[in-house]
Amino acid sequence: MRLTNYIRDAFVRSALNDVPKEDFDERAKKLVETFLQKTISETFPGISIQSLVKDGWIQDRSYFLLPNQLNMVCIMGPHNNTFLRNKPIWTELEKLAAKKTKQNEDIDKLQATLKSVAYSCSTTQALRKALPEFSKYLPAEVQGANTSTALVQTNVVEMFRGFGWPKQPEA
Repeated sequence: MRLTNYIRDAFVRSALNDVPKEDFDERAKKLVETFLQKTISETFPGISIQSLVKDGWIQDRSYFLLPNQLNMVCIMGPHNNTFLRNKPIWTELEKLAAKKTKQNEDIDKLQATLKSVAYSCSTTQALRKALPEFSKYLPAEVQGANTSTALVQTNVVEMFRGFGWPKQPEA
């Protein structure tokens, strides 16, 4: 079967979906939650979080900007979204951000390599020969190359005829 750009891109995406990835954003969120809970309990010992929210010391939903490529975190905390900067946790968050950046760069390299191989082949058979381990990400071979397009054309014509096509000239 002839490879189209759509099939090539779907092939690359499918293969990359099976590459294990660590969720650094979730790790960062848990790290921030733990830090904030500890900080709040040390700053306000013996006071419930609900009363702190009621009194306006902390917000029910605060947005915290994190370094580099880490996603923003929305959790219970103080009003100031730069609260985490200049704290020991910031160094740990920067390390997580660096690991996420490295992981994204590595995946981009994998994608570029696989895409270059996929775009160098013109048929699924050639791509199966080039990368036999990746054949499960390719569509099954179709017997009779153009039978599907002939059926589609026939169905389209029959559908149009069902609506009175072609229009008969008026007499």
